[in-house]
Amino acid sequence: MTSIAQPEAFNSLCRNLHQGLEPGSATELVQFALVGLTAEDTRVVWEFLENELLTGKHTPEELRLWWWTTPATITFSDGDGLLAFLRMLHQTTGSLRYKP
Repeated sequence: MTSIAQPEAFNSLCRNLHQGLEPGSATELVQFALVGLTAEDTRVVWEFLENELLTGKHTPEELRLWWWTTPATITFSDGDGLLAFLRMLHQTTGSLRYKP
């Protein structure tokens, strides 16, 4: 797998995903991930998801292995679960990008 260089804004998001969080849903996990990100950070994260992670050039398993290189300490048992989370994150950051 080709290494994926994530932007600092994505690393900031990953630092929010640490052991000890107790999200009640996937939506809540996304909300935890976005805490403290600026509007510019949100735009950068959306673009990274749009132009790198969700293009289809990486398999779910490649993404799962890559996830281990991020600052997040929350893990996913399979690539499909991570991919579902990334898609939800993409949808949420996309809607936040266009709010005035």
